[in-house]
Amino acid sequence: MEALTTGQKKVWNGSEQVIGYIVALGLLFGVGYGLYVILPFLITLITNLAIFVGMTVALSVLAYVIISNRKMISVGYQIIIKKVWKALINSNPIAIMEIQYDNWTRQKEKLNQNIITLKASREELVAIMDDNKDVANTKFKEAQKAQELATERNSPEYTRQANNNAIKAQRRVESNKMFLPKLQAIETALNYCQRVYDAWTGDLELLKDDINMKKRDLKVLSRTNGVFEMAKSYISGNSNERVMYEEATQAYAEQVSMYVANIKRFTDQTKDWVFNKDIQEAINTEEGQKFLSMYDETSFNQLTDFRNLMEDNNNVTFVEASNKMGNLEASTFIKSNTNFDQLR
Repeated sequence: MEALTTGQKKVWNGSEQVIGYIVALGLLFGVGYGLYVILPFLITLITNLAIFVGMTVALSVLAYVIISNRKMISVGYQIIIKKVWKALINSNPIAIMEIQYDNWTRQKEKLNQNIITLKASREELVAIMDDNKDVANTKFKEAQKAQELATERNSPEYTRQANNNAIKAQRRVESNKMFLPKLQAIETALNYCQRVYDAWTGDLELLKDDINMKKRDLKVLSRTNGVFEMAKSYISGNSNERVMYEEATQAYAEQVSMYVANIKRFTDQTKDWVFNKDIQEAINTEEGQKFLSMYDETSFNQLTDFRNLMEDNNNVTFVEASNKMGNLEASTFIKSNTNFDQLR
């Protein structure tokens, strides 16, 4: 960087230029580090904002489609629910009946608990009314007796006691009059609930017997239908199974034909070899018999005694020995080729 100048005068001197360079590099480094730190955040923010906008648009379009076709969607939903419900019932109708029977049994037990509660309330109310009756009778007798004593003795105190006892007896009578409609209502409800409970018990017993009968009938019919399906499959035949069986039969025939052809080809190829082998064995047998007839044990031992043979050949000249060696090699080569041809 060239030093800043104003006209012909330099703004910075040498030291100031160095500091200017350092400050400029520091500013560049600071800007780069700031971009390094803030760019990932900005990229994530922009990405999330784009995803949010896309999801908002997609949800808006979906909501618009649903609102625009809400009647058709509602009808389709109802049809699907009806089909699912129908399929569920058709899958096991006996189980649906038993579930409903269990629900009604639980409801009957709840009714029984309500009956027990009503009976307890009735007994409590009857006990209160019996207590009111006993107290009213006792206080009435005491009031009558106090009234007699007040008349005989002309005593205001007995008159006051007679009045107090009469008031207490009257209050207990009024209390029972107030409780009487409640007792009648409880009795009516209890009678109604008990009749419903008894009728419900009988109906559930009949329903349970009907479910068991239907279960047995369905089981028998299911087994019968299974037997008929098997007979039908045997009579008419299953197209897929028939095709598979026919293909398997064809594959079996092809494999048998292939194996027979391989065996025939092998026998044709080895027939000549077997014949030649038999001939060679016959030839070898004749040569062996001929060889045995030519020697006895003494002469064969002399033939194999190579030391005596070596002594006999000591007087042979080099030329004669060479000629014998050549003849031996030629005859050996001819014999080996003959054996090889026979083996082939």
